[in-house]
Amino acid sequence: MDKTQVKLLHRVLSVLHKNKVLDSLIVIRIPHPACFVLHKLIIISKRTDKGKASKDIQQIESLMHFFNSTKELNTLKEVYGMLSKGWQKRIKIQLTNNHYSFSDSIRKIIT
Repeated sequence: MDKTQVKLLHRVLSVLHKNKVLDSLIVIRIPHPACFVLHKLIIISKRTDKGKASKDIQQIESLMHFFNSTKELNTLKEVYGMLSKGWQKRIKIQLTNNHYSFSDSIRKIIT
């Protein structure tokens, strides 16, 4: 990997660490589902392996139930707002050009 690829990888992975879910007994650092979903939408466009892209889509679909509460909807919108304009554009393009089962739901939340 060259320096540019390393920087891009760091930027993409940093989305996963913006918010965390913490257990009260043991601290477990996992990405907040909002961060995970947005991260997947960013990287899907870079995937050359259709199998991995399909897996990313399935993971997003499996998390959509998490966004039923207003608090979590706001978190998704807040995290989206923290992303660069370029990443926001990439996510919007993904949701517009691909008719995923979750496209309309996420578009409504982030706009």
